[in-house]
Amino acid sequence: MISASKASNLMMSIDLSSFSGEWVALEGAKIIAHGKDLKGVHAQLKGISLSKILFTKVPGSETMIL
Repeated sequence: MISASKASNLMMSIDLSSFSGEWVALEGAKIIAHGKDLKGVHAQLKGISLSKILFTKVPGSETMIL
């Protein structure tokens, strides 16, 4: 399992702007799946070990992070 601080650092180091409002699955710094809903992203990874996969939703343009 990835720590929260490591996940945060990873998210800040990757350009995810083209995935705004979508769920992404990351294996290290590589995006291995993405889509509008988590269930669909999970389905794309059928047969892949999920032990080192980070699932996160990329904030949409309407999200303000302070």
